[in-house]
Amino acid sequence: MMKPSIAITMGDPAGVGPELCMRALGNGAVLAKCVPLVFGDAGSMKRVTEFNRLRADYDVVSWKEWKKNPVVTGPA
Repeated sequence: MMKPSIAITMGDPAGVGPELCMRALGNGAVLAKCVPLVFGDAGSMKRVTEFNRLRADYDVVSWKEWKKNPVVTGPA
């Protein structure tokens, strides 16, 4: 059975949203239940990840790529 895909936006790049999103992407309990999909600025997310020494093994897809193929895939 495939896990549901859950999309969230990172919110304000200067707020807490990017950090919360990155923490969700690195949370085993979240990953066990769904395939999280974050919409936001990849540069902001990378800076937050590096600053907080968070896990960063995720795929980055441009908006142009996403519009061509908006299918979310992930581990079952």
